[in-house]
Amino acid sequence: MKKKKMLCGAALVAAFSFGCKGLGMLFRLYLASRMGAEGIGLYQLVMSVYALFTSLGSAGFTVCVSRLAAEDAELCGVCKAAGTARSSMRAALLFGSFSALLLLALSYPVSQMISGGGKTLASFRILAFSMPFIALSSCLKGFFLAMRKAAVPASSQLFEELCKISVTVAVLTFVLGRVTDNGALCAGIAFGLTAGEILSFCYLRLFFFAGTKRAGKPSGGRAASEILPVLLPLACGNWLTSALHAAENVLVPFCFSLYSGDGAALAEFGVIRGMAIPVLFFPFAFVSSFISMLTPEISRLNVADIPARNAAVGRVLRLTSVISVAAGALMFFFASEISVCFYRTEQAVHSIKTLSLVTPFMYLETVSDGVLKSIGEQTFCMRVTVANCALRVAAVFAFIPRTGAEGYLLLLVVSNTFSCFMCVFKLMRICRVRGFFTHFVYPACCAAASGAAAQYLLPSLPAMTRLGAGTAFALALFAFASAPLLYKNGNRKPV
Repeated sequence: MKKKKMLCGAALVAAFSFGCKGLGMLFRLYLASRMGAEGIGLYQLVMSVYALFTSLGSAGFTVCVSRLAAEDAELCGVCKAAGTARSSMRAALLFGSFSALLLLALSYPVSQMISGGGKTLASFRILAFSMPFIALSSCLKGFFLAMRKAAVPASSQLFEELCKISVTVAVLTFVLGRVTDNGALCAGIAFGLTAGEILSFCYLRLFFFAGTKRAGKPSGGRAASEILPVLLPLACGNWLTSALHAAENVLVPFCFSLYSGDGAALAEFGVIRGMAIPVLFFPFAFVSSFISMLTPEISRLNVADIPARNAAVGRVLRLTSVISVAAGALMFFFASEISVCFYRTEQAVHSIKTLSLVTPFMYLETVSDGVLKSIGEQTFCMRVTVANCALRVAAVFAFIPRTGAEGYLLLLVVSNTFSCFMCVFKLMRICRVRGFFTHFVYPACCAAASGAAAQYLLPSLPAMTRLGAGTAFALALFAFASAPLLYKNGNRKPV
């Protein structure tokens, strides 16, 4: 019954996640048509700086609260877990407020640095007001994940996406309808993002109040001395990673311009970061829904049943490998159809096809990083992530001015492969996972053969028909290759 409930919850979360991803892709299509590739590049620069300050405010609270509240619920009950969430929210409010004030203080110099003419100043000042709400929401999301109520944060993301898109489209249509300046358009998007974050927090707070009121009399949560040892490695890792990512995203267009010597640098950056990578992570909604359900369960097992924890981690890795291989094959063989379907242009075809080769590594690295943090290995994750990001920044500065977009794509391939293997090998060693590579190589061979057949045996069909056939092939591969994961040693009893 427990597994059935978890599967139902994961399916519900997957539905919300796909809804969010679908809306997000439609929103990006709208922005691409409204702003062009150069405008998307400027928007990505704003988002990279925004992500830096968001990480400063949220500081890993979701993973921290999810882990600690799951352990409290397992050992002491729901009231103790709710108390820990409240204690974390007080700290989150301080972090979020500090991040907001810092962004307001630095908005002018940062805007001058990344856009030259201060085009992004208004965007940063508007986005600063969302920081406290993001920090508080991260705590509430962690609590609901720990309580096996992943549908609440998943639905809040869908609600946030709907609010963000509705407000942004309304502003860009009715307030900035005749405006063509990309700086003003980015400010309109920033207003929509801020409104979405505020409304999402109100949504989560309403569910938290109703749930804890039914649970009974509140109890005290963990003290700061118990929360900080878990939070600080996560926070430091997030801060350093976001800072290095922001530096990378600012350096890349500059280095592109040194290579090409013209004004197309921001457009090239927008194609890779704003168009290709979001498409590659679109199918990840299916994986992330299961991970959001399994992470607190693995935290519970980590303090109660180590063999069961190891078995769960093995299933997570094998399932992720099958899904990621199917997604990567779909992106590789149908890059042209996907680019035309989403963006009505073939600008992103080469980037999608190149990065699809490391899509399985991207998925596996993200999943293994989350699982490692759920079992107390957040310091290792911080070291790997910081080392990888530092090497990327150095490589961007050293090689991109001589290689351009091709060098940046190669850098993404190498860095994602490196971080994936570091995290996966660490997780396999700790949890004694066996037979993982069999479940990776076997689907990869099936994907290569089936994808080539689907692409080259049906060349006369329309593009959308070939894309539909490719999607059906990916789903069939997932069903065929994942079936053995549900059974142990060939027995017909589910694991």
